[in-house]
Amino acid sequence: MKFRTRLFLAAFGVAGLTLVLAGILVAWSLQGQLLSRIETELVAETALVGELVERLDGNTPISVLDSEADTLGTRLGARVTFIAPGGRVVGDSAQDGPALYSMENHRSRPEIETAAEEGLAVTRRYSATVEADLLYVALRLSHPDVSFVRLALPLTEVDEQLASVQNATVIGLLIAIAGAFLLAWISSTAITRRVQSIAAVARRYADGDLAPEIGDYGNDEIGIVARALGASVQELGRRLSEISRN
Repeated sequence: MKFRTRLFLAAFGVAGLTLVLAGILVAWSLQGQLLSRIETELVAETALVGELVERLDGNTPISVLDSEADTLGTRLGARVTFIAPGGRVVGDSAQDGPALYSMENHRSRPEIETAAEEGLAVTRRYSATVEADLLYVALRLSHPDVSFVRLALPLTEVDEQLASVQNATVIGLLIAIAGAFLLAWISSTAITRRVQSIAAVARRYADGDLAPEIGDYGNDEIGIVARALGASVQELGRRLSEISRN
């Protein structure tokens, strides 16, 4: 394998590996931040819905509660559920009419149990009602008709947002790798030309041509080696001339 090829592969390998690791870390960090932001926004929306519900008068008809849940669900883009003290669903943006009255008791739902103890709960689980994985936020309220308000966001929407972050990261990573490929190629070409130039001078010296070489090899290690080689050969030529004269 030629020197230029080895140098290029080494430079590109190091740069490519660094970029891939950096891209993975950035994607992981962005996904965590995005998911945290989604949860924070859903918690804030749940608190807002809870405040609105607590302002409602007691003995509010279920039809009114359900209509309110439908309106809020449309505006927030999430499933909104109102749950009575005993666990009965009295409002749900995903169910209306007979379907609402036939819904199972929600008092034993994990997020409701946690909210009953801690006041607020954030969970992820599969919903048999809508047949999808959802991110739930449940909040305990102080209202005679509604003890809990719950907002749910399909994880498919969360996954779509995470996928957009992943796609942007992959595109950026591919662009960066292409740039690293180009830079590694340019750098390896420039260094190889300098090394080849020094090798040509060394071959000329080996053939007995000790004429001084005038060239700019830079101030790095390659330039130092080139100047040291030239100085050594010129000193050798001077001594050979003295021996020849003697």
